[in-house]
Amino acid sequence: MKSDPHADDATLESDPVWRLLAGSPTAQARTRFADDTLRAARLSGAPRRWWSAVVSPVPLTAFAGAVAALVFAILAPQSGPAPSALFTDPHADPIDEIADTEMLIAAADHPEHFSDAEILALCGF
Repeated sequence: MKSDPHADDATLESDPVWRLLAGSPTAQARTRFADDTLRAARLSGAPRRWWSAVVSPVPLTAFAGAVAALVFAILAPQSGPAPSALFTDPHADPIDEIADTEMLIAAADHPEHFSDAEILALCGF
């Protein structure tokens, strides 16, 4: 290591790159340089922490969906009765007729909400 850091000043002054830089015009800061710098610093905000990416809504939603699917897969019956055999209640038939009637009334009042195939299915064709 050199003991005197300024010993090579004479060789630097004879260097062509330093002579070129010495001849270049000096740059002046704009009048709003400080304001622009402070504004950029405020807009950049604080750096995000590593845990903010984990606690954001997207990973939490995906995790909740995965847990819900896992719980559903575990608690769902493995082999159960057919869907038509679920309703063995003697009052189920009148309730079905009432529901069909209400759907026909809704289709008659607002046919734009139903497709042609749905209206035909409601009519029994």
